[in-house]
Amino acid sequence: RITEIAGVVVSFDPKPIPGDWNGA
Repeated sequence: RITEIAGVVVSFDPKPIPGDWNGA
């Protein structure tokens, strides 16, 4: 589950772009 949360955090870290959610 850590990986899932980490992926979300990484995606939110740079800059949350509505539509381009490519944080695997």
